[in-house]
Amino acid sequence: MTRISIPLQPEGPANYGMHEPSHGRPNCIGRLLISGAWLIVAFVVLVPAAADIYKSTDARGNLVYSDRAPSGPAQRVPIETRPRNSEQARASLEAERAAWQRADAERAEREGAKAGEQAAKRDEQAKRCNAARFQQTEFEFGRRKFRLDSQGNRVYYSATEIDQKRAEAKQQIAEFCPPAPTAR
Repeated sequence: MTRISIPLQPEGPANYGMHEPSHGRPNCIGRLLISGAWLIVAFVVLVPAAADIYKSTDARGNLVYSDRAPSGPAQRVPIETRPRNSEQARASLEAERAAWQRADAERAEREGAKAGEQAAKRDEQAKRCNAARFQQTEFEFGRRKFRLDSQGNRVYYSATEIDQKRAEAKQQIAEFCPPAPTAR
């Protein structure tokens, strides 16, 4: 049996810098930390590969599965591990990545189309708002109002028709123009 001991302090006059700089040589605590880190890495890498699963029955008669051997009778459960096919895994990963990219592209396209529709709707609403404001201004101020008939002759609006056109313009402004912000 081989016995390994790691001294906490080096022997002899060369202390390797327990309290002083080590001049490129690891001190005792550094060696201990490095050794401990390697032990942890080895434990993490090797223990899952060598882990056993045990099946037993507790005092109430329930089946218990554990990675530690119980004190009573237990049955070791064989676990098959197969090496993973890296080409198959890579192909599966690429297929999944491509599916996500397609889904992202479709979502971006839908959002772009929706944004385009909303912009067109806002533009149309702005045109209608401007036309309604122009009509309201035309019928509020200025000279006598008229329209041209099919032969190009002027037909003058009556006072009732002018009031009706003003009311139409106000209704269209309320429908198509956003409300003006209120001052606070």
